[in-house]
Amino acid sequence: MVYYNGENVVRLGPLVKRILPLAAGAAVIGGLVYSFWLSKKLSVLIGSIRKISQHSYEPVKEKCVFGEVYRSLNKMDRELRRSEKLQEETDRTRKECDSEYADCQGIFVWRESGAAQRRLVLSEL
Repeated sequence: MVYYNGENVVRLGPLVKRILPLAAGAAVIGGLVYSFWLSKKLSVLIGSIRKISQHSYEPVKEKCVFGEVYRSLNKMDRELRRSEKLQEETDRTRKECDSEYADCQGIFVWRESGAAQRRLVLSEL
């Protein structure tokens, strides 16, 4: 059986009345500080995403709360830049083909030992 001693609980009353409001106030202040800190980090993250869409993104260090997100953004930026570079090379090669060979049906580009090589498929006569 458990016995309840009301005298011990009554003695804790004034202590709880002082500590409880202080703890609640500290929790509110801590929550406000955390919310401002988090909103600052999120605004940096949103700015980074916006810069990717404008093609002016610079890789961000990955040592923070959102490290995984920044790693993904950095990877996406590298892939976009590589894709754009490949698109520019393809467009340039297509223009060369159109200007140099009037009867060119298509062009294939492949990489061999680091140098781009071209093979033209000429229309049958």
